[in-house]
Amino acid sequence: MRSSRGIRSCLSVLLAATVAAGGATAAAAEPTDEKFFSFQSDIQVHADGWVTVRETIQILCEGKKFREGMYRDILVRYTGHDGRRMNLPFEVVSVRRDGNPQEFKWETLGDSEFVYMGRKGMSLQPGVYTYELTYRIGRLLSYFDDHIELHLNVTGNNWDPLIDAAAAIVTLPKGVPAGKIRHKVFIENQREKGKTTRSHVDSSGRVIFAATRKLKDGEGLIIVVSWPKGHVAEPTVGLTFAKVDDFIRASAKIDGIESVPRAGVVVTRILQGSPAHEGGVKKWDVISAFAGTVIKDAETLHKAISKAKVGKPLPLVILRMDAGSATGNATWKRHSLKIVPVAKRRVIRAARQCPLKLVRLRLGRNDKKVPTVALTVKNVSRQNVVGYTCRVYSFNKNDQPDPVTGTLQDNPIAQRPIKPGQSAGGDWVWTLRSAKTTAKVSVVLESVSLADGSKWTPHDRQTVSIQGQWKD
Repeated sequence: MRSSRGIRSCLSVLLAATVAAGGATAAAAEPTDEKFFSFQSDIQVHADGWVTVRETIQILCEGKKFREGMYRDILVRYTGHDGRRMNLPFEVVSVRRDGNPQEFKWETLGDSEFVYMGRKGMSLQPGVYTYELTYRIGRLLSYFDDHIELHLNVTGNNWDPLIDAAAAIVTLPKGVPAGKIRHKVFIENQREKGKTTRSHVDSSGRVIFAATRKLKDGEGLIIVVSWPKGHVAEPTVGLTFAKVDDFIRASAKIDGIESVPRAGVVVTRILQGSPAHEGGVKKWDVISAFAGTVIKDAETLHKAISKAKVGKPLPLVILRMDAGSATGNATWKRHSLKIVPVAKRRVIRAARQCPLKLVRLRLGRNDKKVPTVALTVKNVSRQNVVGYTCRVYSFNKNDQPDPVTGTLQDNPIAQRPIKPGQSAGGDWVWTLRSAKTTAKVSVVLESVSLADGSKWTPHDRQTVSIQGQWKD
């Protein structure tokens, strides 16, 4: 069975931070080394390609390495087996300790996401504790010609205490035939020979993995699961295409075309708001290369798209028939574009709820009397917002479009990703011929880009806007 590099994650001990006290069961009377009694990961693969992971970790704290808590270090940025730089969208859903909600801090450091469990300033009393961390991660699946695969390091390798028992349960989307599921498991960095793991598919179609011995320092439990295509949304760029041969026959009677391409595929339809549309692809463009693969026919392009990572910007080379030259002949010119594949269902079924809420619009004028607009937004979705675009409309005192600034102002916002529940602001400044003509302004949200590569745009007469006026 073929496999691809998946995400690696690490379990570490925090020696100077975060965990609240209380709720521990009594420690053993005899001194013992701190350790992980158990590490179980419940992994749910969703039909849209996202994966939800719930980790249940039971620890023995003796006031040593665990005395001030623990954290999870999850690697989400790495170089894949094919040399491509991967950046996996990640978000924390919840943290619990002994069944109760636990405060946590989540931040990005280098190539990893760190989840600090607990509250700063509190120490963890000796005893046994059970932590439950739930998070969602995207772009984790690999798409091959005839199957989809999940390759995951469940426990990670960078920890010091032993793990007495390590296990994982993978639940696939409904409809996957149990007899078509392939699976394997092994311990990474294992130094001795012999069978030390086991795996099987149970009666409900879940895949069960377990280590049959304790995991030592530097070892990690690796699982691989594959299943047939058709149950998880595959990457798409939102266009339909046909063989260039057909296009050549259809356009043979057009006069003045020089050097008509004889390889690749011709674009016949583009879905509004799709990755191809957002990337600048036009109808009748000829695709000659995608993600480094030379496109000879439709089958080649289908395979290249199916292997693409959802949300990863990829190069697209197209040939486009530009306007005629001085001789009156049209010519084909080469253009390099970038598009971001998304899951099919995100193109077919657009999001109903806007991921951003427009919280506040602050208007003012600078020292040169130039009107300024400051907008504050809040992420109300369940994943990171990586960008958004607004249009600014200005009006005079009679609520008519201002004759000076009535044109649309298209403003993409360049900023750090906005995490769920987080607020952020952006500023626009433009110059007026007269500072007195503009009395009101309306800012309309045009699009929101999410971490998984999908994009929200207004639909069904839905408008997300905020208005304000100057007091002077």
